[in-house]
Amino acid sequence: IMSNSIADDAVTLRGSTDVETPCINSVGGFEVGGSAGYTLTDCREARVNLPRAQDPYEDVQPPTLPSSCSNINGGGGGPNGGLVTVSAGPSGVKRFCNGLNLSGDYEFEPGVYVIDGGDFRIGAQAHVQGDGVTFYFTDGARARFNGGATVQLTAPNTGEYAGLVFFGDRDDYGVDHTFNGTADSHITGAIYTPASDISFLGDFSGQDGCMQLVGYTVEIGGNADITTDCTGVGLTFPKIPGDVRLVE
Repeated sequence: IMSNSIADDAVTLRGSTDVETPCINSVGGFEVGGSAGYTLTDCREARVNLPRAQDPYEDVQPPTLPSSCSNINGGGGGPNGGLVTVSAGPSGVKRFCNGLNLSGDYEFEPGVYVIDGGDFRIGAQAHVQGDGVTFYFTDGARARFNGGATVQLTAPNTGEYAGLVFFGDRDDYGVDHTFNGTADSHITGAIYTPASDISFLGDFSGQDGCMQLVGYTVEIGGNADITTDCTGVGLTFPKIPGDVRLVE
């Protein structure tokens, strides 16, 4: 976990969340509240007041937006409507304007899905899955995942967007993304929103997946249970500046 924010609470763990990660790094501060806990596998302690880290995805360009907007056909899906399969089409990029609301069962085929403005909402009891997918947020678009939703998404491990499951516009300052989900939810890949805030709340779990969080600020709360096993996932890791200590 790395935050380039200078805020005292740039990285925050709250509630009864439990995080296992190689390191926690922050240009600003690090706060732990409630009964939150964390385990660091590569660092002895959380590192704060660091120089800014290099953006690991600075060379990745945003997708070219299709000229027209798309809708998802098939209604709400779910037990009564059946599974709705969503394709990115021949171009490999599909654009949704003014948000996207999902309530039911959906499977996204490999490709890039652009949320152009509005909220990307996944409702309670919804089940959303997809392998080899990247969601790009632009024009103030926000993630809003309900606590009762099951979200199982995996980024592509090769190609232009390797490792990126969520990619936020680099100019979307002041935008916040909220990820809730059931204990069966997992995201494998990076949530990369360098100008926007990331919040993991509720019962979201990263078990059986690998999450890399790159945000302006990062807050993990509720009953989140996050682990990071990134073997063979195709992520790019930031170069974390070392802290300097004076030893007598």
